[in-house]
Amino acid sequence: MDDNRAKESKAERREVYLALGYDNDFIWILGGFASKLIGTVDLLTKNKVKLKDFFIKIRNAAKAYYIDIYDTLEKKLGNLESLSAAELKSLSIKLEEVKKARVKLIVRVVRPLRNEYLLTRRYLSDPNSIIPANITANEIETYWNTLSAEFNSICDEIMRISGKIKGILDNIKVED
Repeated sequence: MDDNRAKESKAERREVYLALGYDNDFIWILGGFASKLIGTVDLLTKNKVKLKDFFIKIRNAAKAYYIDIYDTLEKKLGNLESLSAAELKSLSIKLEEVKKARVKLIVRVVRPLRNEYLLTRRYLSDPNSIIPANITANEIETYWNTLSAEFNSICDEIMRISGKIKGILDNIKVED
């Protein structure tokens, strides 16, 4: 792997970690589940696109939430007075909406996925363990299918609200 690709890969991993709130337990479990889903050539062929789409979606939601909103807001915080009262009110409402959407992602998707399998409790108690052989890629995929529509919907909601917030933040005039 060349230097640029290594840097890109590290940045991509950090975006996933950011989306997962740097929850080490869940990061390990997700990694184990992903490994199960691509453990053979046939499984890789079957699940590669789904996993890629999952990681792209979660990275985009994390970037929208943390970079487009909070990084931009932090940089422009001293210039909020350039917004109208209506824009400030809208910004406040949208920030609350996007926070609620992120909490909804954790409560409705991340925690249920983490807590679904008894093996995760054993796995969490021993960080050196591996996802046991008694859970199959099909079981993981079947369970994920019960959560994926909600995952996609909530990530889309985070990105939609973030876009509206970004539009408001773009109206802030920064003085040099």
